[in-house]
Amino acid sequence: MRVRLAVSLALCLLGICAPAAAVERQWHLGAGLGAGTFAGSAGLTPGAGAYAAYGISDVFDARLELTAITCDFSDPPGADRTQVYSAMAGLSYKVDVIEWVPYFGLLVGYTRFSGGPAPPQRSKNDVGFDAHVGLDYLMSRSVGFGVKLGYQGFLGNPPDSLTDTPSFLFMVRSEYRWGW
Repeated sequence: MRVRLAVSLALCLLGICAPAAAVERQWHLGAGLGAGTFAGSAGLTPGAGAYAAYGISDVFDARLELTAITCDFSDPPGADRTQVYSAMAGLSYKVDVIEWVPYFGLLVGYTRFSGGPAPPQRSKNDVGFDAHVGLDYLMSRSVGFGVKLGYQGFLGNPPDSLTDTPSFLFMVRSEYRWGW
């Protein structure tokens, strides 16, 4: 009898809990610092980024991301540094119902190699993509922190260009959210 009463009480409590729900039309503005590596460069390099996102539904965000990393493609290494700038736009899919928000996405955009030499397979200006996964922690409705790992490839000569000069960028980010 006690077991039935405990199970019934637990089911009643579950039935009156407030539902968790993601928010549409929410804006995100954030920045991050990290490290990356580029095929053909020497070692890990510092990176920085900024981004804006808009919740077009409770599971999809439209994103705009700007990133910058510095790499060493020179021969011999250390002779000249190359700055790699990218501006990408696309969509991210998120599971935004709790404090921890996992997401993944695909962005397409422009990449520029400035300063030193570009990688052998790339021109100074190229069309690229960014496939990423991330995890955010929401400290409040307005403030979040997270990590992102992105793979960047190029679209100039598919399918070879998708993997011939890849880069990986890991970032620790913070963001401000509003509009719920």
